[in-house]
Amino acid sequence: MTLSAVQAQTRAANISGASPADRQAAGFAAALAKYARQLDEQTHSLASQIQPAARPAPPTPATLRSDGATEIYDVGTGPMALDIDAYFTPPRPGEQVDLNTLPLLMPTENNLRALSQHIAKRLPDALKAYGIPSAPAYVRYDSMGQPVLPDNYPYADKFKAMLNEQPALSRQLSALNGLTSHLVELRKVEPFQREYAAANTQAEIDAVLKKYSYLFSGQRTYSMITITLSGNGAAVGLSADDKPVFSA
Repeated sequence: MTLSAVQAQTRAANISGASPADRQAAGFAAALAKYARQLDEQTHSLASQIQPAARPAPPTPATLRSDGATEIYDVGTGPMALDIDAYFTPPRPGEQVDLNTLPLLMPTENNLRALSQHIAKRLPDALKAYGIPSAPAYVRYDSMGQPVLPDNYPYADKFKAMLNEQPALSRQLSALNGLTSHLVELRKVEPFQREYAAANTQAEIDAVLKKYSYLFSGQRTYSMITITLSGNGAAVGLSADDKPVFSA
């Protein structure tokens, strides 16, 4: 279902005058609309990232190039083996990429774990290659998609320079932040879906809609995602509003 189709369904099922069945459809349509919008934004963001650069990237240490290894990731068509380094490596100048055939990473727990583990394998070598004694305690991203490091991190300039020269690693961290944010926000919709599906009377439906109205309001707030790093970069964790994303 496209985003426009979902939005049309939501508008058609006007909550104020619809039957309980239509209200339920509207509720799910609203949740789907948000999900579709997030995936659209992720697609557009990735599309903008993989456009050819205006000039060739500077030489990079050989240890950071793709070794051809693949891992299983969840994409729009199901599980797929991906060379995630190659996936996030920008095309060479003049190289064209068919976005219609590009597998879209989904906001799933499997993808977050796989991408975290991959970064944990790559980051220690990157730190050594760039002479950075330790990783920052965390990486966050601001509203413009730029990395934010701790104020007291002494190697911030070197770390950011490394990310500028290692676009695959930089994009993996950025994608990890974005996918985590998507998953966290989708989890917030799940209780609404369960309670809406269980509502049997108009009063119960109205109560659920009122309880979760903030989910579909322009005034809602989104969780702050933090990518935590060990000193040598070999351990990568995820938290939302300072709470672990995974229970174990």
